[in-house]
Amino acid sequence: EILSNLPQRMIPYIILVKPHFQLSTAEVYRELDLTQVEEFPDNVAFLAAWEAYDIINIAGNMRNVLETVSIRKYPEIAAIKAELIRTGALNALMSGSGPSVMGIFMEEEQALKAREQFRTRYQEVFLLSSYVSTKSEE
Repeated sequence: EILSNLPQRMIPYIILVKPHFQLSTAEVYRELDLTQVEEFPDNVAFLAAWEAYDIINIAGNMRNVLETVSIRKYPEIAAIKAELIRTGALNALMSGSGPSVMGIFMEEEQALKAREQFRTRYQEVFLLSSYVSTKSEE
């Protein structure tokens, strides 16, 4: 793989939901079978969306192949993803090897409503706005 710098971008609102269970990163990677992955990231489409600062397609082209393993172990991850989408997220996916799930929102009001909805069941629910920088801040 070739790494390159990308322009700075703002992802408007992210809701992060951390379920009440833990996942071992080592175990998730050990059990990852790429032949079982149904949907791989389309890096070309993602990069084009990033360059164009097209938030809808940035979100729409985000994937996490590790979900194949983690959702099989904990179907609750899939339920959280589905609920984030129902509450207005452009996309929802597991963060890293899990179990936290993030939903990407365009509107602050929808994100706030989703945060309150998830807080009725989960202790750790966070709302953040992400400024992604390619250079270190001085």
